[in-house]
Amino acid sequence: MAELADERLVTHSSGEKYEGWEITRRGIRHCHLSWNIPSGMRFTDSRLEHDYSGWRHRRTSRLWRKRLDASWNYSGRYVEIWECWTELYLKPDGYPDALAWGSYLGQETLFWLEVDSGHLSRKNIILKYYKRIQTAEKYAMTIGLPVVFMVLGPTWVAQRISQCFDRISLSLAIISAPWMNSGRYPLPEFGDYCTNVIGILPSNYHNPLLPRRSLPFDPKKYR
Repeated sequence: MAELADERLVTHSSGEKYEGWEITRRGIRHCHLSWNIPSGMRFTDSRLEHDYSGWRHRRTSRLWRKRLDASWNYSGRYVEIWECWTELYLKPDGYPDALAWGSYLGQETLFWLEVDSGHLSRKNIILKYYKRIQTAEKYAMTIGLPVVFMVLGPTWVAQRISQCFDRISLSLAIISAPWMNSGRYPLPEFGDYCTNVIGILPSNYHNPLLPRRSLPFDPKKYR
């Protein structure tokens, strides 16, 4: 970063809640040239990250690879991460906050991260992750690789993830954890849900808000 600052590509910044570095206009032009973007092409619509997500959201996403290594390699070589990307788009409609590619117990695996700020209502959180879990499951089936789907957020959000599905595909492992907990995440179990939130057990997951098929009889008659 000091070398980039000497070239006036970045500058020291004390904005937001942490001190850090901010790319300069000269640095942005340098990036555009290195990406071979033609002169005159409108590109400002693609630079929306700063307005789209807050500092904690971005920080959690970008530290995730390091925390995976620190969390799952404490008692043996469970996980090997080969590459990791943040804020990317997966066709047709997947938008993970971070995606890591590597292996888990020797099996090639993708690790999908969602970071939640907790600004939605509890009902909308459940509906939101119900759809995103379905998207991750479809993606796993499409590429033929198992996917570890992890949600990091406030404790109450991590608790609600257990209500976002009725079943879990064997190609998917779901994990939820508080984003303040940068220590050991629970190890994934494919076809199951794991969390380190106190009071939530894997067998407790259910979703009372998702639409269910109506019964062909009145259950009250059999009480």
